[in-house]
Amino acid sequence: MTIVLELEHEIESRLIAQAAAQGKSVEELLKIIIQQLLVTIEQR
Repeated sequence: MTIVLELEHEIESRLIAQAAAQGKSVEELLKIIIQQLLVTIEQR
């Protein structure tokens, strides 16, 4: 699935920095974040 997001510059910069800090691409980091969010939601 391909998703296009229009993010505020600050959010984009934070995602890029966080991904770099973890040695991941932004796409990889977003997959992890989404998966964790879904687990959290499903546990409610």
